[in-house]
Amino acid sequence: MWLLDTSHDIVSYYCFWSLFYGLGPMIWFYPLNELAITGYEVFVAVWLIPLITAVSPLRRCVQSTVGTVLTEGGMLAGIVSFQAPTTWWRLAILAGGNAAAMLYLCAKLFSGSERTRTGQMWLLMSTNYLLLASRVITKSIAPAWLDHRTNIAVASVLAGSTCAKVFLAVSSRPEKERVLDGNARIDYSTEKAKETTRPQDPTSYPILRQLGHGISFGSVLYLLHWVFGELGVLSRWTVSGGPHSGPTPFFSSPLVLSALLMGTCVPVYFKRFSRSLLCWFLGTAAFFGTYYLDAWPGFACGLCLAGFASVLWTNALDRVPFGHPAVILGSAMLVYLVEIFFHVWTVAYNFVPGGIYTREHSDYLIGFMCLTFLPLFGKTSRNAIFSRPKSIKWIFQAALITAIIGTILRAPLQPRSGKSLDPSIRSFSALIWTYHFGYDNKGWPSLQRSADLLKKTDADIIALLESDASKPYLGHNDLGMWLSENLNMYVDFGPATKDHTWGNLLLSKYPIVSSTHHLLPSPHGELAPAISATLNISGNLVDVISTHMGNDRDVLDREMQTKYLARLSAYSKNPVVFLGYVTSAPGSRDYNYFTKQGMLRDIDPTDKNRWCEYIFYRKLVREGYARISHGGLSDTELQMARFTIPKNLSDYKDNDQYETDSAQVEQWKRFPVDFGQYTKGHYYPWEHNYHMSTPKYFVTKKSPS
Repeated sequence: MWLLDTSHDIVSYYCFWSLFYGLGPMIWFYPLNELAITGYEVFVAVWLIPLITAVSPLRRCVQSTVGTVLTEGGMLAGIVSFQAPTTWWRLAILAGGNAAAMLYLCAKLFSGSERTRTGQMWLLMSTNYLLLASRVITKSIAPAWLDHRTNIAVASVLAGSTCAKVFLAVSSRPEKERVLDGNARIDYSTEKAKETTRPQDPTSYPILRQLGHGISFGSVLYLLHWVFGELGVLSRWTVSGGPHSGPTPFFSSPLVLSALLMGTCVPVYFKRFSRSLLCWFLGTAAFFGTYYLDAWPGFACGLCLAGFASVLWTNALDRVPFGHPAVILGSAMLVYLVEIFFHVWTVAYNFVPGGIYTREHSDYLIGFMCLTFLPLFGKTSRNAIFSRPKSIKWIFQAALITAIIGTILRAPLQPRSGKSLDPSIRSFSALIWTYHFGYDNKGWPSLQRSADLLKKTDADIIALLESDASKPYLGHNDLGMWLSENLNMYVDFGPATKDHTWGNLLLSKYPIVSSTHHLLPSPHGELAPAISATLNISGNLVDVISTHMGNDRDVLDREMQTKYLARLSAYSKNPVVFLGYVTSAPGSRDYNYFTKQGMLRDIDPTDKNRWCEYIFYRKLVREGYARISHGGLSDTELQMARFTIPKNLSDYKDNDQYETDSAQVEQWKRFPVDFGQYTKGHYYPWEHNYHMSTPKYFVTKKSPS
């Protein structure tokens, strides 16, 4: 019975964390599409449902056996919401599942003996680490939300565990409580006698102290979600340009998990230190170090922060479960919501009211969080750290083994040169796409479908904009790592996710020799990212510039950004490919500055029906140009070009005519046939097809005979 109870708790808490991490991205989808507050944000109110336990009859109902089973049923519904027919229904059911999950915490963490409560807190923490470890295997995607098969698998385990628990509870003797450790059962009568000797009534604790502990717990939850919601996020926080960019997510994940696990040992061997202000000061320094430092120094601070996060949780063991759930969880979730909304405001400041005061100020948020950690330090009459259930050690071991297995399984998938480096091969293709964070236009995950699409294009270089999903409200999905391993391409992700941009990543079948990450001048509008990278294409160095410039309404921003990027291009000694989201019409001020001061050429100056995406080039010969409809995977089409590197960069002739019949050009020039043939005008069906009078192939004008 003890084994079943523990296994059931592990499964239930695993699903709790899956639901908790899964709601934010679903809510975010709607303002993402509208670029404004939509009203769907109100669904976050489900996280405040513990407030209803302030009513004593409702609390007793929630903490009853029947109430606990009903909340588990609600959690199961939340998990299977992934099978809903529309994303609106998925959001509604998922929100209901999160409400049930919060009530489940009210039932499990705030009833029973001291040992029972602290044991549940241990299980809650350890299953979070188990979920993080399982995401190593699934390449950063939570298994419950990876695809329909894994979703059904997780739901089936929860359903089976709940049914088995109910069946055995009905058939077992009611006077026995579940096993608390591996050796004994506790009678209700004995436990009740023990509890009368302790102040278990939550109302016996000062309300202000409970509020302080709840606020601290809310910040601990947000810290774990923000920086450690996926084990590779820390490397994306501290990444810089290559070749010394810091550890990759693949390499760093086992290290981050080890730091989290080791942090739980600090209070055991250094009890006084773990509750001292010195520990708080060092943890605060590590937090700011992670934020301000890049590459390996920043990552080292992040590992210290991981240990500090676990110390915070273990310090909460003696405090959080011994208050009233309405006060503790109500205040915790309120603080969590304030912090996550503040983080949204630091990035989306250009689209929200009051954003001018929060833009790019995550340092304010870090300072506030560190101050809220203070109530978790100081002396306490309990020693919950020493009453850790035996199962916790096994869960920690299982988490570490899972992460190691995932790392071993993925080692062969790490990108290697997918192209021949034969110097005689001088042609390559480049593609730009605004990726929409890996969600399609209906709000469903699109990773596998987009990977299949990109594979069909056979592009050698891919620039994906709006691609930083390493944020808590975007699911902490590492799109660069996932696509890199699935397409066997090198990846450069930048700037860092802590730098308040929407993301920019570069995928290449050829080795990336070096790169620099840029935060473009943005005095008024949203912060614009750029990557300038040098690639080794069969022994030839080619510079690639990938960028997402500011909105068209921010005129000064775009002017300054254009000048900055044009200088990058003009100063380059190598051939250049510019893959940019420019938000300007052909012939506009910014367009002309790129083509004149930046010394760039447009891939097709005759294409006047463009606004956002552009492909420019210099010291290359253009061979082809194609526009592929988005097919509902994003709100923006794909643009693709093919080039040849001249043998003599100072003496070559570019192709000056175009041909629309692929049969009239060499086979190596042709774009894939998977997207149809030359098509005029927009292609509106939700399929991927050439459109806008492409594909075009460029040829040299024949001399008259």
